[in-house]
Amino acid sequence: MRENPTDGGPAPSPLRVTIRAGAAGTCEVALDTPDGGGPRAATSRAGLLEVLGALWRRGVEPRWSAVHAPERRRRVALPTYPFDRQRYWVDPLRDEPAGPAERKPAEWLHVPVWKSGLPGPARTGSGERWLAFLDARGVGARVVERLRSAGADVVTVRPGPRFSGDAEAGYALDPRSRGDYAALWRALDDHGRRPQRVLHLWSVDPLDPDGDERRRFDEACDRGFYSLVHLAATRPEGPLVLAVVSERLHALGAADALVAERAPLLAVCRVLPQEHHDLQCTAIDLDLAADEPAAAARLLGDEILRADADPVVALRSGSRWVQEFERVPSALHAPGDVPVRPRGVYLITGGLGDVGFVLGVALAQRARARLVLTGRGGLPPREEWDRYAAPGAAPTATGVRVQKVRALEALGAEVLVCAADAADEEQMRAVVQTARARFGPLAGVIHAAGELSEDTFQPVRQLERAAGARQFAPKVQGLLALREALRGETPDFVLLTSSLSTVLGGVGYAAYAGANAFLDAFAAAERRRTGVPWVSVGFDQWEFPGREGLHRTRRAAREGSTLRPDEGLAVFEMALRLRPLERIVVSTTPLQERLARWVRLDPPAAGAGPAGPAGRPRPALATPYAAPSTPTERVLAGIWQELLGLETVGVDDNFFDLGGHSLFAARVLSRLRAALGVTLPLDAIFDAPTVGALAARIDASLGPPPGAPGAPGERVEIEI
Repeated sequence: MRENPTDGGPAPSPLRVTIRAGAAGTCEVALDTPDGGGPRAATSRAGLLEVLGALWRRGVEPRWSAVHAPERRRRVALPTYPFDRQRYWVDPLRDEPAGPAERKPAEWLHVPVWKSGLPGPARTGSGERWLAFLDARGVGARVVERLRSAGADVVTVRPGPRFSGDAEAGYALDPRSRGDYAALWRALDDHGRRPQRVLHLWSVDPLDPDGDERRRFDEACDRGFYSLVHLAATRPEGPLVLAVVSERLHALGAADALVAERAPLLAVCRVLPQEHHDLQCTAIDLDLAADEPAAAARLLGDEILRADADPVVALRSGSRWVQEFERVPSALHAPGDVPVRPRGVYLITGGLGDVGFVLGVALAQRARARLVLTGRGGLPPREEWDRYAAPGAAPTATGVRVQKVRALEALGAEVLVCAADAADEEQMRAVVQTARARFGPLAGVIHAAGELSEDTFQPVRQLERAAGARQFAPKVQGLLALREALRGETPDFVLLTSSLSTVLGGVGYAAYAGANAFLDAFAAAERRRTGVPWVSVGFDQWEFPGREGLHRTRRAAREGSTLRPDEGLAVFEMALRLRPLERIVVSTTPLQERLARWVRLDPPAAGAGPAGPAGRPRPALATPYAAPSTPTERVLAGIWQELLGLETVGVDDNFFDLGGHSLFAARVLSRLRAALGVTLPLDAIFDAPTVGALAARIDASLGPPPGAPGAPGERVEIEI
């Protein structure tokens, strides 16, 4: 029971409600409160409302539609009046970095937990239009039968060699072909069957048991990650609710097996609602070892017919579980030395990169470790190092790598640099053999290889398989190659450098977050299989000196705090102490606030703005207000006003100074695509952050419209 929701005072006194049958099928309600002068009976409508009000004050929510059903409402026109008021809207909390003395890395560590989740209110499904991507195990077919019996219109899709079929018998398409998905959407539109909801079950089917892990990963991505990318990239604009179903993607218990190859689809589910303002997505996991297909279908049918959906749900043995994240308990932060061996041998893939170097520094400082660092570039012979790293020499990539090795050696480390592609199994096996011959058995392994090229961070609508493959190569293929190279080794730990993007998503981060989601799942699977302490650490955005120009770092600085190298070093050491944990998530600002903004898309974070016709006033900016003058500027300013909740937006106002961030930027581009038919790259609003600059870019990309007046000095205006 809740307290009085209006006055914030003490809870009301207890009451007693009596309901008894009355004449002619009616009922009588009596209310008795110690402070109300004795019992009262609801013998009139006024009495009934009094009873309902008393119940509501104690947390009972009446069904108001039934209360008001007998009434006939009439609209009364009131005279307009300019209420001259100033509305003071309290902005949502921002992820601002705390002062240096307030930053406490121990408070940044979180772990995923599964909690029993109450389902939302049920829908009937009657009249809804569905598109169902059916599995071969019969789960989807049973759910479709249930939907149709409830009055839903369902069109089915199965995997096939090419696009074929019809709306009545169902379609088939090649999961790898983006063109087949576009053909599907055209066919649905031609027959008036465009869906409001999609049920995607292609990640329920088992993977090829005879295929090697690389082929299994490719197969899982074709049916999951890339299938969702193609589906979303080719869909027409308009509201769509997407339910993505997998099987054994999550392990809820210590003995549960999981299929790590399916993990990248979680990233698409995170990112799609951030990039598409009209799309909702939920990821639902089944376990057909615990629930037969018929039982799983009943659970799934109940879940997709709920009015509200959680982002990540697991259905197990009649129970519904939702994923949440909690801070690592302080009791687990036991004091003590970092568990590394003095002069131990540690292999770091990507060890010449920024993150790998920072972790190498930690091992050098703590244990004067013998470090084996891999990278595609390698190093020239030592006698040539002075030529690349001499004082005053022009900075080069090779020179930076030389300086890093010298810094590690100055800390007491012995360093072996091996040129190797992390995704090449033979090269990685040779690295491990060389390390053993030179130093002895491995004491620990860190997988820090990754791809940070800006052109691989693409929104889903523009994401091509080549960009995804570049992200998957070092993270996924590199990890599979590393695991094979480590056969016969028994290191104290294997630590994988994952990313907070697996939890928060991020505009343009589908492939990057997908690759890291595989690391999270793989670490859990290997710990269960081998007993070796595998752990994935989902680091927040790193900030390195001299890298401020990177777009990704610039976005992180706009939207929240970043992780400095010294702080990352502290997090790494704490992660090594937390040996029982298989996954750690690092957020330098309050994680629950970021989840509300980026994952749950709560109304303030979704940019709906304050209630009222005008929104809040334009903030005080260094640039004076100048009204938009061209049609494109007015369309763009109107979109910014709506998303940011502002009364006005000037032509020279900077999007980020107005409170925008990349989630809003993606929605601006989505609205522009719907309003003007123009598709801009993700970085357009970062490169042209004012209304005027972005409008000029749009106009240049569109060119003069057909039949546009061309006389000098002629002015054309449109109503919007």
